[in-house]
Amino acid sequence: MTSTVNEVMEEKKENEVKKWLCINPTTEDLQVKEAEDKTFVLEFSKSLDNLALSSDKYDFIKINLTPEMYRWSRWLYQVVSIKLKYDGYLLLGGWHKIIVGRRSLLFYLKSFVLKLFCVLSKMLPPPILSRTIGEFVGIDKALLYGFRFTTIMESKRFVDSISLKSTGEKINIYGSIGDTLVMKKTSQPRYTLFENEEIYRLEMYIKELLPDWCLNGRVPFDYSKVKHIKPFQLFDADRGDNVLVLSPHPDDELIGCGGTLLSLVDNGATVHVLQMTEGARCAALNNNPDYNKRNIRIAEAIKVAKHLDFTLHFWKTDQSGRLKNSAVTQKLLFDLMKNLEPQVVFVPSADDNHRDHRTAHQILKSVQSTLNYMVKVVEYPVWGFIKANTAVNVSPKYEKVIGALYIYQTAMKAEDYVYRCKLLSSFYAKTAEIEGGCAEVFRIT
Repeated sequence: MTSTVNEVMEEKKENEVKKWLCINPTTEDLQVKEAEDKTFVLEFSKSLDNLALSSDKYDFIKINLTPEMYRWSRWLYQVVSIKLKYDGYLLLGGWHKIIVGRRSLLFYLKSFVLKLFCVLSKMLPPPILSRTIGEFVGIDKALLYGFRFTTIMESKRFVDSISLKSTGEKINIYGSIGDTLVMKKTSQPRYTLFENEEIYRLEMYIKELLPDWCLNGRVPFDYSKVKHIKPFQLFDADRGDNVLVLSPHPDDELIGCGGTLLSLVDNGATVHVLQMTEGARCAALNNNPDYNKRNIRIAEAIKVAKHLDFTLHFWKTDQSGRLKNSAVTQKLLFDLMKNLEPQVVFVPSADDNHRDHRTAHQILKSVQSTLNYMVKVVEYPVWGFIKANTAVNVSPKYEKVIGALYIYQTAMKAEDYVYRCKLLSSFYAKTAEIEGGCAEVFRIT
């Protein structure tokens, strides 16, 4: 009886309409659209941009690599991992043709090693295939997002199985096996499991990811005795409900206090986010013209603000792109605070590892002494741990924060902030003994 049920289920699964996505399609890929039948639906996209924001899930994703995609391959695997169904296939076309710099002996050597790596990936024990090899050929990052490399024979069987016939000619959707690297999604990314991990394992991951933040291999502060509050407790009953967030770069407001801000919006507060720079110094913008550097991340911030019901304000910087504590910035902040009269101001910690974040704190301190009313300052961590005195349970809101982080796709190319935020929010929740799995910590003065 069981085998019959399994056979029925397998047959049903086999007959399901498969969703395929092809990114940066070739002429051959476009021809396949004509061969589309009831067993599959094929979609095309010119790039990875905004893919993470769609609600669709796919059985197969093929990407014809470009040098830009190869440069940010970690981002590629991250996006595909959330759009590909479990047991789905990722196919990288033209991987061996990607040229980093000029075509050289090293390039051909890397291509050869990559082919060899694919052949051996299931033939040799994992210890033999060290991370060094993966790093050398630039594909080690795929393993972090739940992908495994198929063997040559498995890849060939798969490619043959998705060949179609049209007008009497066999069309192989994904090219020859030599041109296409086939991977299968066999697990979820590690960060999806953080909420169920023990504290010591989370601290181990922190040490691995953020060694410079640790002291003697340990998180330098104890969060077990911080005060637990609900976001609305930040307000006094007889004051207004304006909140001001000083964000040195677009995305800092989400990384440091996004869940708390969303709860404040739900409680009726008006959250004003001041983007103090354009984020022009982001590594992912290094090769862009100045106009792009000064507009791309602000455009993303506008989308985030609209999505989360924040009110956005932003400054422009000089040629350096740095935030500076000057008479000009102090006057700008004073005028904004005089107009809004916020009861609560969120600002990066004075001890943050990033220069611009410390500068934001210095500007606020300079302005605070000139105000004719008291303001509650809430310091939040971005780059580094904070000696916190308060924790907020943000579990109900955190998935929305994570979703909004994907709008900041420029910065995410260079750094997986989803991984970092999930790891730290889980660690804060565990150590502060907050139920739900996600917490944010602050120092309130």
